Amino acid sequence: MDDKTKEHAVRFNEIADEYDEDPRPEYLECLNVVVGCADPDSSDMVLDIGTGTGAVALKLAKKAKYVYGRDISEGMLEKAKEKASEQGVDNVEFGVGSFNKPDVDSVDIIVSNFALHHLTDEEKKNTINGFSELGAQKIVLGDLMFFKKPDMENPFHKPEVDDPAYVGELVLAFTQAGYSVTNLVKIHNEIGVLVGKKTPDH
Repeated sequence: MDDKTKEHAVRFNEIADEYDEDPRPEYLECLNVVVGCADPDSSDMVLDIGTGTGAVALKLAKKAKYVYGRDISEGMLEKAKEKASEQGVDNVEFGVGSFNKPDVDSVDIIVSNFALHHLTDEEKKNTINGFSELGAQKIVLGDLMFFKKPDMENPFHKPEVDDPAYVGELVLAFTQAGYSVTNLVKIHNEIGVLVGKKTPDH
């Protein structure tokens, strides 16, 4: 784990207990759109990377065959495991994993909600290429992303810790990794959901 990743892990460990309290409405809308767009069936293996406290993973587990929830923060993962136990969900496994080392062999669907924006644009591109190597037929990315130049006097994102990409850069990364963008949902000028499906020749 590099130094920047360790810093993010420490920060999220510190806020794990309060993370689910009073989430912003834009975050909740993004979460629900991600879940709806992922739409797994009973045969699908799903990876939720940057799972946090498991909000997306636990919703997807209601329909998927199995869900792997991965995060760099052990504090967040402990909360996710507690929620899974409380809800009686047994087709989900939460464990430590990062974008470049998700600790899974292959999956049908990959989702990531409010996590990829911590990476540089080059790291984002490499991550999306890595998703392809896991055999995912569908990628659903809900995240901070710029639809236009952000208002830096009153930004939604936190410039000191967030590094969102422009939508066009993400679409290009999907395309270069062999995914056709089939849906783009704008939730806010700085928040959106991208859906990519594997093209037949990749």
